[in-house]
This record gives sequence, C-alpha cells and structure tokens, in this order.
Amino acid sequence: MVKYRRLGKGEIIQSGDEIDGCADGWRDDPVWEPVHPDSIGRAAPDPQYPAHRQYRRPIASQCQSTRKLAMAAENAIFEALALYGEPISKDTETWLTAAAMLVRRAIESI
Repeated sequence: MVKYRRLGKGEIIQSGDEIDGCADGWRDDPVWEPVHPDSIGRAAPDPQYPAHRQYRRPIASQCQSTRKLAMAAENAIFEALALYGEPISKDTETWLTAAAMLVRRAIESI
C-alpha cells in the first residue's frame, strides 16, 4: 500500500502529486486525482484551510530515494568525465572512473 503525506504551505507541486477533487471539503470524502499539468511547479496553498485545495504526495521508500541519489551521483561523475569536451588529466580520469564504479556497485547493492 502506498503511503502519502499532505503538502505543506508553499511546497512546490510535482508530477505524481495528487489533488483532492471532492466538491465540498467539509462534507465529502476525498476524491484523489492526479494534479493537472498546469499546477506542476506552483506553490501549494495552506492545507489548514478547508476552502483551499488539498494536495498529497506519495512517500518514496528509503531504498528508492537512495537509489535515485546514487544514480544522480553516477550521472554527475560521467558528466565531469566529459567536461564538455575539454581534455582532462589521466589522474583525474582514473579517479572519476573509480568513483563511478563505486557508485555503480552501491546502486546494484540496493
């Protein structure tokens, strides 16, 4: 079962977030729907007020979050290797390649 958390005032709405589409927040049960693409990137309103739109976000498991961070680190290392086409020293290339291999091992172990 997916767990969710309510977005706080000012949090940026992201793809994957959901909005309560019920007609009356005082009387109706929530009807969770995906956010409209136009809402992505905007700040969420204060959820303390029932008149405001209510947003929620799935809580990613620790494993998925760690894997995303490790993959981002690996991508950053390979971008550093490329250095936008400029030559790099052999020592720097060796160090970055070794770092990329360590990150890859960490990703595979998750």
